[in-house]
Amino acid sequence: MIVITIVGILSAVSVPRIQRSVRLSRLQNAQSALIGEISSAASAASRRRRPVVVQWDAALGEIQTRLTGSLGTGVFIARRAMGPDTEYGLTAVAVSNSGAPVDSVVFVPSSLSTAACFALRVGTGRDTAVRRVTVNRAGVPRALAPAAGCP
Repeated sequence: MIVITIVGILSAVSVPRIQRSVRLSRLQNAQSALIGEISSAASAASRRRRPVVVQWDAALGEIQTRLTGSLGTGVFIARRAMGPDTEYGLTAVAVSNSGAPVDSVVFVPSSLSTAACFALRVGTGRDTAVRRVTVNRAGVPRALAPAAGCP
């Protein structure tokens, strides 16, 4: 009986730590996936010689990469579900440029039209964890430390 009590106490103490580890792991995986999507979008813009847009669709909970311009408006190159019901479990994604919110990031064949910062969020309330990914004007994504803010 004493052993069962000790195991119960140890389990109760370790569960919150395990949940936090899972949440941070999901966030790190989402950050890596977003960096891959951004790199693919920059490559697609150069390869196809047409602008490519990367945006977060909050209603569907997905990152969308699509062609833009007169010949291919709205043609999806890739769609990656990253919402709360996926393995990434993102509850929010904010995209900004110099602190101002923007809807999307546009890659043109020679460079990025504007620099951007993606803030990925998992969890709610006190259990929220945030990671950021920045994209410079050359279209190169970079993962920022958890405590770093968007420029």
